[in-house]
Amino acid sequence: MPPPIDHECLHLEELLHTYAIEQLPPGDQLSVELLQQLTAPRDPKNPGFVSISQTHEEISIVRQASDGEWRGLKIAGPMDFGIICNLTKPLQDAGVGVFVTSTWNTDYVLVKKQNWAKAREALVADGWKFTEKS
Repeated sequence: MPPPIDHECLHLEELLHTYAIEQLPPGDQLSVELLQQLTAPRDPKNPGFVSISQTHEEISIVRQASDGEWRGLKIAGPMDFGIICNLTKPLQDAGVGVFVTSTWNTDYVLVKKQNWAKAREALVADGWKFTEKS
């Protein structure tokens, strides 16, 4: 489904790094490297992200990794809840699987890097706009 409105908050920003998605058993200690990534200052021109979620079953981690198998995009935000359904529908129709994580302000969508061009093409064809990074 195309974006519900044509507004800058719904433009897509391509993340320039590759990402790894990891799963740890609940209660595992987080590595020093991960904690450093989590607390490191972010470059406003290329901020990237780190996400850690914990349940009673697992700890899920999304982090930048030079050998990562995932590429990503960020919805510019901030925006209302409920946008991710519109964004993932053209990806589903194109046969592209996704991993989604959210913050208060926005959503991040990761796709396997071998599917990146297909995902980007499907979104553009559906009416989503990518902003250019400087």
